[in-house]
Parts: sequence; structure tokens; C-alpha cells
Amino acid sequence: MRGLIRSATASAAFALLAASPLTAQLGSFNPRPGPQGTFAIRNARIVPVSGPEIANGTLVISGGKITAIGASAAIPAGAQVIDGTGLSVYPGMMDAANEIGLSEIPQGANATMDASEVGSFNPQARAINGFNPHSAVIGVTRVVGITHIVSRPSGGMIAGAAALMNLAGDTPPSMAVVPQVAMVLTLPGGGGGRGGGGGFG
Repeated sequence: MRGLIRSATASAAFALLAASPLTAQLGSFNPRPGPQGTFAIRNARIVPVSGPEIANGTLVISGGKITAIGASAAIPAGAQVIDGTGLSVYPGMMDAANEIGLSEIPQGANATMDASEVGSFNPQARAINGFNPHSAVIGVTRVVGITHIVSRPSGGMIAGAAALMNLAGDTPPSMAVVPQVAMVLTLPGGGGGRGGGGGFG
């Protein structure tokens, strides 16, 4: 019995180790926002949303929100201090028109494509219903500083509803900032207009 238990344990360990590289290739787990402690980034170049750039300042984050910012912002007791010397802190960027979470990169099999429906009129389609929170594209997008996206369906004249998504989270509802932020329309091209040219693309 003891030998059987050892054999089963060894097999489980091997399966776990063997699965790790595959998991990394197929897109890793996308964690929820956090941790929700108190952090202070100091000695960093800070580019705020509004106001002048701070050449050497401190940014304090508590409970997932910015609580203080400035050249002489006080660091709360017990905060985890991060030295930002030589680094820049700036607001997360937004990509406002993409198919992230709806279409996947090829990975040795047919890529997942949930970006469009059959037909020209699909007002019932919703990007959030087909959104994959563990897409390999999400991690790559976050690395370059994009924290929010508008993921939109495509195809036809009325493609469906786009969703404003936070790229941190493990389920579509937890990542959705506005589940239905806009209806995606594609106006048909045509001639005419002033001067004999133009039209809509």
C-alpha cells in the first residue's frame, strides 16, 4: 500500500510539472486586482492624469485607490515602500477599439474566433458573452501599460454591443466596467457627397 501511495504521488507530481509549460503556452491565469494593502512608490517620475509632471515624487495607494500624490506626500505607517528611482509612474492606458478576449492567437490548433456573428444585423450580440478572461493576449497587453479596453464585435452593419473591460480579473463580470458601452455600427461606403466624392467607410 505504501508503495502504491508513493507511485500515485510521483505520478501526480509528474502530471503537475508536465502541465506547467503547456499552461504557460496557452495563456496563464489572470489574477483579480490586488493585493489591497497600502503601498508607496517614492523617488519616481510621476505623470498624473491632470496637473504638471512631478520629477521626483511619491504616490500612495491604499485599498486599490490612489490616496496621496506629490513631491512631499506623506507615507503612512506600515506601508510597503517601493523605490522608483529612475522609473516613471503614469496612468494606465486604454485601447478603445479591439477584439481582445474575443479572438485568440494560433497555438497549434485553430484559433478561437468569437468576434463576429453570421448575418448583417446582430444587435443582440454582446462582446462580454464571448469574452475569454484567460486569453494569452491579455497578459501581453497589460505588460505594455494598457489597463482597460473596449472589446467589440465586428462584421455586418450592426455587429453588436461592445464592452468596457478592466484587464485584471478572472471572470467577465468581475472585469466589466460597463458591460454594454456602445453599439458597434459599420456604415456602408458609397459615392456622392460634396464635390462628388466622400461617403462613409
